[in-house]
Amino acid sequence: CMIYTVISDAFSRKVDNNIIKEDCRILRQPLPILPDEVLDYINKTNNETLKAERMMAYTSLFASAFAFFNIENARIERKEKGKPYFSPECGVYFNISHSDGAVAVVLSDEGDVGIDIQSEISLEREKRLKSRFIKDVKCGTRKKSKCFFMSIDDGEILFYEISLGEADDVFTKKWTVAESLIKLTSEGFSAISEVDESALTSSVESFSLAIEDRMYFVSLASEI
Repeated sequence: CMIYTVISDAFSRKVDNNIIKEDCRILRQPLPILPDEVLDYINKTNNETLKAERMMAYTSLFASAFAFFNIENARIERKEKGKPYFSPECGVYFNISHSDGAVAVVLSDEGDVGIDIQSEISLEREKRLKSRFIKDVKCGTRKKSKCFFMSIDDGEILFYEISLGEADDVFTKKWTVAESLIKLTSEGFSAISEVDESALTSSVESFSLAIEDRMYFVSLASEI
């Protein structure tokens, strides 16, 4: 049983080379062919940034499902509140997040998962968000997931194993922790003020990374 976290960038920006451990050549593969319903979802928006993020997110998802779990031709379904999932026979859970061009995907054969990636929140926005949130969330830290950075080069998927440190305990980290717990339970954004209850039965892993001049925070929530 394993949890895999895959980070990618929709705009091919530079990532801090200090976090990259090795090029996992055994995981190289051609670009996956995305199902028609996924392409329809991607193309529903006229926002080009969002479209690029969705395209990278689902490309990363299907490439990772094949690389780590040998899953081909998986179909995506959606729960009542919209959370996407693979059909049950796959035996793999996943979750997707994207923010300002950066994408995070998590896959697990252990149980359900939730992930959130967020570029560093400005002080002005932090003040607005604090009016809706935040209690300090105290939850167990799970064993670290296996982390990779995924890029595309000449139509080929490349995975690089990465080593990431703990995120500083700032507001953006707390926000991603809350979001990841909400996405784990599929309760929706309205439940963000109640995440302290979710934390009692979940564990969270948080880290940060720099993509060019932006700092991003990532939190992964999983069932204990």
